[in-house]
Amino acid sequence: MIGVYWYQPDARIVTRFPNPDNSGKLTYQDEAKNCYKYEASQVKCPSDPNLILEHPVIIH
Repeated sequence: MIGVYWYQPDARIVTRFPNPDNSGKLTYQDEAKNCYKYEASQVKCPSDPNLILEHPVIIH
């Protein structure tokens, strides 16, 4: 029994980021334990560059 415990592989965290291929298929959970899904939709970019906003990804 001790040998099995010693030879177990180390646990690792796998981070999956939303993309158009997995849109709506994965459920994410934030630090406050809220669950949510991302849905992809194609939109046209505005012709005025001032209307395009940056949305930084926050990784903890």
